[in-house]
Amino acid sequence: MVAQASSFVAVLVIGAFIVPSPPGHHPPPPNAPVPEVGLTVQAHLNGKLLPGKHRVTVLQDGTLTSAGASHVTDGVGTVRVPSGSYQVCLSAPGLRSASTGSASTLPGWICQAAGVRAGVGPVTFQLTEGP
Repeated sequence: MVAQASSFVAVLVIGAFIVPSPPGHHPPPPNAPVPEVGLTVQAHLNGKLLPGKHRVTVLQDGTLTSAGASHVTDGVGTVRVPSGSYQVCLSAPGLRSASTGSASTLPGWICQAAGVRAGVGPVTFQLTEGP
């Protein structure tokens, strides 16, 4: 009886290590590329789309390392980045955020915090003229 019980335990332990994943579940390989999503960025100056071409950079929260960059042209642009938490920054010399409390600044940039994932709406900058 003891031999049967120990054989049964050995089968359970071995089975735990060799049972395949459920159908359709495949863990990604360790160096697989991270899927990216398109983050739409809009910029408005005094209620109208910001004219011209302005740089946009997306920085990872905490480290401020670059996750992507693009341009906003005539008020609209798209940056492709992996899902995550970011500071989305717009270079708009001579302009400042018209929103109170929602934007921060880095030298030469106006930034907004954004959680990026599929299906999330645009990051919108409301700007006004000023230092």
